[in-house]
Amino acid sequence: SVATSPLLSFRATSVVEPRLKEMEQAYLKKDFETFGKLTMQDSNQFHATCLDTYPPIFYMTDASRQAVRLCHAFNAHKGRIAAAYTFDAGPNAVIYCLEKDRDELLAYMLHFFPPATSVDSYTNKPDLLTKAAGMTIDPKLLAAGSELRAPAKGDCKMIYCTSVGGDAKSLGPAESLINLETGLPLENKVQKWQQTLGGASSGCPVHNVPPLAVAGAAAFAAVALSVVMSMAKRA
Repeated sequence: SVATSPLLSFRATSVVEPRLKEMEQAYLKKDFETFGKLTMQDSNQFHATCLDTYPPIFYMTDASRQAVRLCHAFNAHKGRIAAAYTFDAGPNAVIYCLEKDRDELLAYMLHFFPPATSVDSYTNKPDLLTKAAGMTIDPKLLAAGSELRAPAKGDCKMIYCTSVGGDAKSLGPAESLINLETGLPLENKVQKWQQTLGGASSGCPVHNVPPLAVAGAAAFAAVALSVVMSMAKRA
């Protein structure tokens, strides 16, 4: 990308610093809508840079792009930014929302990305998804989403639900998840951590971090949920 993408150079020189300042202001003001818009715009531009690379780099799948469109349809229905997606170098969608929109957003995404088997094996928070699965979704919202995607199993492997945690802490050796001499994971500690977070043993602990850990976990006291949709890989 550095060698072939003019967009990357423009992004580095003209976009990153002003956007960081905007994000900082949104953080200080606890302005979720501005935070959400900036988050989505930055994700979009990152992947545009990947496409601008020669040969192009494709991280997002068709299911990823459908999740993006569903978020925009959800926001249009709510009349505000209620769901904010972001994607790193991969197909998994991370969707931020406020507590007041949590259950409706989960029900909506669960309708279009249903589990292949049971809800219990599809998430680290079975109670949340079970509640969402039983909700009645506004017919207008369903109609808008149905224009973008037909419900289909198998495109999403897991839905991880996380909430805002406490401030950053310095942990001592007794709380380390790795062997300080070998650098290898302490399996019993990792499993205990997953259980504390409410995750299944097969879940990825990396995805169970506070949703605003980068910007500051205490930024939005009302942020209750980050939905991490682990998309299935397609050949």
